[in-house]
This record gives sequence, C-alpha cells and structure tokens, in this order.
Amino acid sequence: QNPIFWAVLRGRCLPKQSCWKLITSDTFRLRQRNPGSPGPALAIMLCKHQEHHGNWPECFSTCLQHRLMLRNYEELEDIVEALQSDEDDTLRLSAEERRKLQEQLAEWKEERFEGYPGARLLPRSLDQAALQMSGMKKP
Repeated sequence: QNPIFWAVLRGRCLPKQSCWKLITSDTFRLRQRNPGSPGPALAIMLCKHQEHHGNWPECFSTCLQHRLMLRNYEELEDIVEALQSDEDDTLRLSAEERRKLQEQLAEWKEERFEGYPGARLLPRSLDQAALQMSGMKKP
C-alpha cells in the first residue's frame, strides 16, 4: 500500500500519550466532485517529549507526500465531454467551435491543490520512498 503522507518528526514525541481520530473536513469536502459527500480526514494530536517542548522551527525533518488531486479537473472534463458528444452527433458543434475546443484541450495544463509546504513528491515505489526518507539514493 502506498502512503499519502510520510514524514519524520523534527523532535521527539510520546506515542502512548498521543492520539488520533477520524474527522470530516469542510475544506476537503468542498474539493470533491460531489461536495455533498463527507470529506474524511485524519487528525493527529502529538504529545511532545519534555526535552522537545516549545515551538519547533519545522514540524518535519523530512516530508514526502502524494500528488494532490487536480484543481481544474472540471475544465478538462467539460472540454472532453463536448468533443465526445460531437463525435456522437457531428452536427452539434460548428467547425470553429470544434477547433477552439481542440485548441483548449491541447493547451490545457493540470493544476493541483497545494500540499504541505516543503514536502517532496512521494515516489510510487515504497522501496524508493524508504530510501528517500533515510537520505540515501537508489543505485
């Protein structure tokens, strides 16, 4: 299984005093294609070790995360749907409308939601991710 987020904490924590729970998040719910569905999220409350109390300059010494979802997916979907509908019924679009949509499709570039600041992209291979987390490079 591939993790979504993998990080090494900057300081020490007390795992037995820390806790987690599943919550819903309006921020992430509103990003979904169906905003009426719940937006599940994992909330983690860490208890810092007494030697590491106070503010840490950064939470993580190393942080990897999966690519986040497309921000502009609906734009792509609309263009593709219009072109596919035109294939089914060639009278639907004029030649000029079809050409403009094909141009839009060719020029479309993905935009993704921003992730954790400073996080690197998590590789697909868990072995490669483990090497990145340890600071080593694959031969």
